[in-house]
Amino acid sequence: MPYEQLEHTSDVMLHCWADELSSVLEDSVRALFSILVPDLSAVTINESLTFDVEATGVDLAQLLYHVLDEFLYSYGATYTITAEVRVFEVRPCSDEDCSPFIARARGWGGRYDPIVHAGGTEVKAVTMHNLSLEHRMRREGESNAEGHDTPCWHATFVLDI
Repeated sequence: MPYEQLEHTSDVMLHCWADELSSVLEDSVRALFSILVPDLSAVTINESLTFDVEATGVDLAQLLYHVLDEFLYSYGATYTITAEVRVFEVRPCSDEDCSPFIARARGWGGRYDPIVHAGGTEVKAVTMHNLSLEHRMRREGESNAEGHDTPCWHATFVLDI
């Protein structure tokens, strides 16, 4: 899960990158939950604790916002830490009643346990500040598995803590 925490005065700013749009959305969700629980491998996956998300956005940045917001809502409503996530579909929406972009995803994980999952920071909200989701060239240090400096998807977002 390639991501980095960027400098920000009072909140948490994260930057994720991946070759595929669905992968950068998945990595963004995992990065969000790694703020709540720094060691996501400590979360015991309970297959019955799944959360399905359908998010829309007028542009890709807003789609990212709504995907993250829906997963953060799942934590606030059920105290389920999403440790695994799969984005099944990301596409332009063909329905006249929905925004231009739509994503469908499923997350699964385990219940938050303050003893096992200590050390994280509570996230109050996903913000629109510095929000971006774009396809552009990699920066230094962001090479893919083959070491190529090809274009990839970049997501940047700020979490209110």
